[in-house]
Amino acid sequence: TTGIGFASLAVSEIPAVHDFGLAASGGVLTALLVCVALFILAARRWRSSQLVAEKSVARSPRFGVALAHLAGFLARRRAWVLMGSLVLVGLVVAGVTRLRVDMRGIEHFAVDAPIRRATDVLDAEFGGSTTLVIAVRHAEKDHFLRPAALRRLEALEALLRQQIGVERVTSALAYIKLMHREFFEGAPNRYSLPATRDQVAQLLLLNGDRRVRRFLDGDQRWIRIEARTPTRSAARLGEHFVAIDAALARIFPASAGYRAVATGGVRQQVELTEHLVHSQAASLALSGALIMLLMIVLFRSLSTAIALRQSTRVGPLQTLDGERAT
Repeated sequence: TTGIGFASLAVSEIPAVHDFGLAASGGVLTALLVCVALFILAARRWRSSQLVAEKSVARSPRFGVALAHLAGFLARRRAWVLMGSLVLVGLVVAGVTRLRVDMRGIEHFAVDAPIRRATDVLDAEFGGSTTLVIAVRHAEKDHFLRPAALRRLEALEALLRQQIGVERVTSALAYIKLMHREFFEGAPNRYSLPATRDQVAQLLLLNGDRRVRRFLDGDQRWIRIEARTPTRSAARLGEHFVAIDAALARIFPASAGYRAVATGGVRQQVELTEHLVHSQAASLALSGALIMLLMIVLFRSLSTAIALRQSTRVGPLQTLDGERAT
């Protein structure tokens, strides 16, 4: 059953978990075969009294009597055993429904740890330590020189701030608006998009900050957005990504030639957590089914395997030396 439990991890889509399950299962089953082989060889050469200590638990009369009393109690109180099992199952089911799987890596560090303090400063002063990355690509060259395409990006940034609670958003849009404002001597009302494609191209041509290439490629067909948030919970971030995916499909539809994805290291961690949860649930269900099948084969009875009915007959036991015992 231990080997089956490990082997069920092979359903995981994560290579490390998948390979570990197969390797551990092979090791357990190999150990079982080796132990059985050694036991058979030892039993052919030595008597049980030479292998098992005279005062060991296995040869203790009290231990045998205790097992007999337990077997008799279970045989006489089958209804109690069934009701107790059902109560335990009910408690387990109720507990499972209250489980919430999450991952908050930074909270594993002490409150006064340097990395924890630095992360708290980032969250408080710089809009968050968690960076969400969004990439949008269009098939047409120079597409993101068009004010209409940039207004789509503007709508996405507004949604990130309003619906998801992102405090800081960085993209090529901020560079273009800053350049446009400075052409009008820093007038606050000029922090906006230019009216024409040529004006956007001219501003990008005059811009001397090479960091803009991090957010817009040379062909102006690929654009990158970085959003900073103080959210650390993997479960909460997963909800954010669901909302972002829906917004990307609406603002940058594939029918208009766009390909938009939310990606980055944070997305990988969230996806990894979800895969772990789903693979563990599938592994648990598979191992339970396989072990149940094994019990049915061993006892040749479905009811015995699921502990709904137990035999009331307790036959004689036989020791390794061939002696009969009660």
